[in-house]
Amino acid sequence: MTSENFVSRLLDSSLIIQTNKKNYTIKLVRVGDYFQIYYFNRPKIKNDSNLDKIKDISLINTDELIKKENYVNNFQIRNDNINRSKFSCQRIIKANENKFKTFITLTFADNVTDLKQANKIFNSFRTYIKRLKPDFCYVGVPEFQKRGAVHYHLLSNIDYNDFSILSTDEVKIWSPRSKSWKIGRNIIGWKKGFSLVCNMSSINVVAYLTKYMTKDVDNRLFGFRKYFHSRNLDRPEEFYLNMSDDSDFYLLADILSHTDLTYENSYLDVFGDVIDFVELKKRGDDSPRSPRFDKI
Repeated sequence: MTSENFVSRLLDSSLIIQTNKKNYTIKLVRVGDYFQIYYFNRPKIKNDSNLDKIKDISLINTDELIKKENYVNNFQIRNDNINRSKFSCQRIIKANENKFKTFITLTFADNVTDLKQANKIFNSFRTYIKRLKPDFCYVGVPEFQKRGAVHYHLLSNIDYNDFSILSTDEVKIWSPRSKSWKIGRNIIGWKKGFSLVCNMSSINVVAYLTKYMTKDVDNRLFGFRKYFHSRNLDRPEEFYLNMSDDSDFYLLADILSHTDLTYENSYLDVFGDVIDFVELKKRGDDSPRSPRFDKI
């Protein structure tokens, strides 16, 4: 489906249904400057405490979808925590992408393989940095090296030239994964091993961190968070639109007229129904003008 056809389909008045406020045909997720839109071919029911008896068959987890070309009849979607965590991590990064300035890698000199122990050490380090930089914000993922040791990758708002936290001298190391040299600085407070802080200017921050979240299940992560972030970050917001509601209709039209398409695809839910998905990004300072948008 082309983006033009998708937009016209979203605004097609023949899709307007007479229903109550708990029904919706479009799920809108605002992720910073991005808008992720799911279009459902038939009405869904918004999650509500009074709908417990039917929510299991009425609600679709839009984070668990399969591309149409990969669909086979009678399939069952696997409960893949890694993939869901990766999708959620991408959203939290996109919602705050303008805040992140550096990419931090922290390793252990000792072969620390116990993630619980490693997390305790990391939390002490995080507390120390927060004393020096009260507005410290980050998103991070734990990973296991081939030798089994834990290490961490983080996006942060630490400025690359903040010499109250980073070293003035730069170091250069070879990265087998990217097959390239990385240049960065050391960060104070991390005394358990090696640290490298790289400048993130002109780099796709979303792809840079989430590539470290493996598609394969690592049983060593079982029972632990697959990613973590500071509490002072903006969160994605979800809204459910009913096209029979004029305010919803004009809100969506306004968003579509002030954004550019960044991605589109079609998926199938667990029932085999098509769900069309697009991701849009706001154009510069060109904000949607709908009065209701100010309330979102």
